[in-house]
Amino acid sequence: MASLELRKDSSWWYGRWTENGKVIVRNLDVEVIGKRPSEGNTSGDNDFRESRAVALDKLNQIARDAITRRHTEGIAQAVHVARTGHRVGTVPVDGIFPAWQGIPRKQVELSDIYLKWVQGVFRRFVEFFAARYGASARNSISEQPARSPRPRPAGWSARW
Repeated sequence: MASLELRKDSSWWYGRWTENGKVIVRNLDVEVIGKRPSEGNTSGDNDFRESRAVALDKLNQIARDAITRRHTEGIAQAVHVARTGHRVGTVPVDGIFPAWQGIPRKQVELSDIYLKWVQGVFRRFVEFFAARYGASARNSISEQPARSPRPRPAGWSARW
């Protein structure tokens, strides 16, 4: 259940809800306008009530988006289970190389030189990722690091 939150030291409305067992509090980017409620006035003035209504609409939109996102992920997971017989799994960044080794292939035997090369590529990627996004990001790659543009050293161009 989503709820609005009004903080004494802030001039913004906040939304609070639970998603996957985790409490999430988010600034709704709606400014608190008007006179806030007091002991004699429990609902505030008209401007306050209007800003509260706008914040509540925004909170409801966020809640609908979260439900739609969960529903879409559930449908995608169900389609994958129907096609393959198992759920889509995740691999921690540190476990990329062992997961890669477990991928079924036609050529079962891979040369030691090739395996060492691939292991070095994955090791350097994990080191880069930990240095760039912190050790806490090693469990998963979120959308932001995956979509962020790759920095190019000075003097490099996209042309070969």
